[in-house]
Amino acid sequence: MKKIITLFSFILLHSSLIAQNSNEEFIEVTITDSIQLEPEQFIFSLFFLSDDFERDARGNVKVTENPNTKYIYSLIKNMKLDTLPARVSFNTENIGQKQISILFISINDLKEFSQKIRLKKGLQGFVSEKTTSKFKEANEILYEKLLLKAKQDALLLASKSQRELNKIIQIIVKETENTETGGWTAYPPLSMLRAAEAAPDELKVIFSKQITVRYSLK
Repeated sequence: MKKIITLFSFILLHSSLIAQNSNEEFIEVTITDSIQLEPEQFIFSLFFLSDDFERDARGNVKVTENPNTKYIYSLIKNMKLDTLPARVSFNTENIGQKQISILFISINDLKEFSQKIRLKKGLQGFVSEKTTSKFKEANEILYEKLLLKAKQDALLLASKSQRELNKIIQIIVKETENTETGGWTAYPPLSMLRAAEAAPDELKVIFSKQITVRYSLK
């Protein structure tokens, strides 16, 4: 897999020139930035829906097999894919539904699989997990960007207030809510989902951080 790191940023700037006491002043800037990482693995959770099921005297559910079950397992075998234990919890609406989780190590295989099952009835699915091992590298790149932007903004603020920047006296790091590994929604059915090629951003791992940097002033 090609090593691709796409950077994008949205900057939230909160700045203040505050007199901490009569002798010390500082400038504080808050920067939020993000990196999009190409996932190395995808887990696709697939539900076989059935309207025909009944319970026995003990409450066990007996389900009529989905007509596409054999096709799906044949496709998994032909594409040489691996299945995993189910990764999505059932709720009361999932009674009688069979679920499998499929591991993909290629985005092209995921797109091919999605296209082949898209028009099949009685199936619902979504990308439930996306993973990458590039977080350490991404972390270093992200901090470099954050600190650079923080310094640029602090220098601008200092010049506007006719002051000179001195040194960093405090850094606070916060993980933002934009760090996520989500994916497609399970609803509506696959036949109504957007084509995989039309939603590339949904298949990225987004890694975000926020830092607040405080600089003393000369």
